[in-house]
Order: sequence, then C-alpha cells, then structure tokens
Amino acid sequence: MSQNATEPAGLSIQYYAMDHVTIGPWWDYRNVTSPFTRLFYVFRGHAVVSHERGDFELSPGRLVLVPPFLPVTYHCESQCENVFMIFTCRMKQTTEFFSLPLSRYCIPAPQEAAHYADRLVALNPGMKLAEVDPNSPQYNARIWRAQQSRPEASAQLESQGLLRILLAPFLSHVDHSHASLQHHRLRAVLRYIDKNLSARLSLARLAEICSLHPTYLSDLFVDIVGMRPIPYINRKRIERAQLALVTTDRSVKHIAYELGFSDPNYFSRLFKKLIGCSPAAYRANHR
Repeated sequence: MSQNATEPAGLSIQYYAMDHVTIGPWWDYRNVTSPFTRLFYVFRGHAVVSHERGDFELSPGRLVLVPPFLPVTYHCESQCENVFMIFTCRMKQTTEFFSLPLSRYCIPAPQEAAHYADRLVALNPGMKLAEVDPNSPQYNARIWRAQQSRPEASAQLESQGLLRILLAPFLSHVDHSHASLQHHRLRAVLRYIDKNLSARLSLARLAEICSLHPTYLSDLFVDIVGMRPIPYINRKRIERAQLALVTTDRSVKHIAYELGFSDPNYFSRLFKKLIGCSPAAYRANHR
C-alpha cells in the first residue's frame, strides 16, 4: 500500500497501556504473541526484542516498534530504562497498520521524543502496568481494564497527537520492496477483504473486483502475499478475532458469526491451528 496524502488521516489509534519503567535480567520472555503493537523509547541501558523480521536493540535515543501478531522474544542482560506504549493502529478501522512489513523497526528518535514519552505517561496515570511480565494474567488483565481508565477528553486528544508524532517516522519505512504494497489492483482486493471479512468471500468475487482471472489472482497472491487468497482471508479473520477476544466481552460464537464463519466449531479448530490454543484459552490468557 503506497503512501499518499490521505493515508495518515485514515489511521485510528487506540492506546491501552503505557509506563516509564526500568527492566532488568528478569525481563526474559520467549514467543510472546499479542494483538497489540508496542513502541519503546529508551533513556538508558540496553535490551533486545526479536521476531521473524530481525533482532532489534533497545538503546538510548532510539524508538523501537514491535509489530502485532508475531511471536516476539524479549531479553535484557543488565538494565534498560524506557517508556513503553501498547496500542492498536488501524487503517480505516480494518487492517492493523503495523502488521504490514516495515523496512526498519528501530529508528533514531526525534529530538523531543523523551519529553513526549514522559508526557504521555503523565497524561495517562491510570494506564500504568503494575506487572511487566507479558505472560502474567495480571499483565493482560491490566491491559483489558485500561479501557475503563482513560483520562479526560483533553488528555486523550493530546495523547493521540503525541503518539502520532512518535509513530510518524515509521510511516516512511513501509517496505516498498513488497509489490503487494504498490500493486494497485491487488490493493483494491485487500481493501475489499478488510471491509468485508464477515461476508462470503469467494475467489471468483475477488477476481471480479480487480478484473483478473481467478487463477492469475491466486498466483499473484502467492507471489506478493505469500499465500493463496482463502488462507489469507482466514488469517485476517483470526487476527480480527484475537483483538475481539482481548478487547470485548462478545462470546466466541458471536465473534465467529461476526467474522463470517457459519460454523463456530470450525472457527475454533482453525483458531487453534493458527494460534496454538482455543479461542477461550486465548481470552483467558490475555485477560
């Protein structure tokens, strides 16, 4: 999806937690998967976050972004003082923006980043986490409760602005080497999928959207996205389900129907196949 003047206006940011903390050698967690994006600003010390797109050092004066839905490993050998922010950033209320590949996940921070990071924490005192272990039930429960701990409207508006300033440099690092981000006809199909996940989405219908032969479209998906259209659709539905399970009280059956699954049992089997646990277990582990 190439950048254009209208794209940033279509981004919707919802933040759930943030704090100024100092981590130590106990900050050692493996294969943590989350539906949220994370952003770290580092004041002093060092730590490392790793996922399939690389190893990224948390070091002074840097902003490090951790994408959602990928298994992530966190490691700190000594100490690292940082501000972290946990949020979602969605395009036109559909695609999670930072699930798109970036060419850089670690960048030099803007000059005022330290002030902005601490200001965000000061504006949102109810969004600190008493627990920093991402596998802890208390940690996940705190993120869930943060939705009911938002400050007054003026603080929320300022927080949104500061988060956008900190995230803006990453927008120029959307990986334009991926043809899927530049191919106009495929982009139309991806947008259609995002807006119609609850509908019956057949390969023939998707081919109509972009005026391509179904076989050619399917092959194009493999070349650009890395999978066929139907597995891609199922993956996006399950990602949307992950977020719904963590941020709403809707039943598993309701979420399945909402996302276009006519059989909740099939939804549960697919969820377990892709995520490694049942929807109910996923909710329990993240609430």
